[in-house]
Amino acid sequence: MLDKEITLLQSYQKVFSGPEGKAVLRDLISNSFMTSPTIAGEEFGLAKADILMSYREGMRGMMLHIFSNLQIKPDEILQELSDEE
Repeated sequence: MLDKEITLLQSYQKVFSGPEGKAVLRDLISNSFMTSPTIAGEEFGLAKADILMSYREGMRGMMLHIFSNLQIKPDEILQELSDEE
């Protein structure tokens, strides 16, 4: 791994390890469809539902990126954060 990559991973750990970081992470999780389906209902119409689902999947994908950089599985961090509530 390059020094730049290691530094970035350490930065992720530092940012999200404290109480403020965990609060932000909890908020990101609750608003990124990590715990709910990304499929939009038919009430939006097919074209809008597809766009909305793509948007939601993008949000979810960003959270998976954060989890990857934290080197933790989504289930583990969701459990850890729910234990702290």
